[in-house]
Amino acid sequence: MTNDFSCSRRWRARSVSVLLSSSDPGELGPRRGAKDAITLLDALVDGPQEPEVHALALWTVIDANTHLGVDEARARRYLARAAPHLAASQEVRLNAIAALIELGDHEAALGVVRSAAKAEAPGIGALVHAFQTLKVFEPIRGDERFIAAAFLAEP
Repeated sequence: MTNDFSCSRRWRARSVSVLLSSSDPGELGPRRGAKDAITLLDALVDGPQEPEVHALALWTVIDANTHLGVDEARARRYLARAAPHLAASQEVRLNAIAALIELGDHEAALGVVRSAAKAEAPGIGALVHAFQTLKVFEPIRGDERFIAAAFLAEP
């Protein structure tokens, strides 16, 4: 049985998803929706959460997704709160790596990849595909260490 507190948090997390998915420019628009979502997520990430909440929080601090600029303090806070979910959730892991790359912390991002590979975490193939295709990963695309780390082979 869930308590009212966790139900309330889940409801707020769903509200965040709605804010982020608003495509009607007359409603909120993506930037306004993202700003409102971040306000809700600031409160959500400090409590006990399911991995999905942390994946969503990290997604919102990735400038390539929301175009709100890089907020290093918020991104680092969200990364710290999401850390316990890195091994089990490929969405948290992908968004954490993307956030770290936007922060310019390529070594920390590489560490997340190595840890996931060593733990035989799910989604390594999807992660490699993301490195090769998503715009947010362009800064590391030429760095063969990322692909090698995913397959536990040092370059």
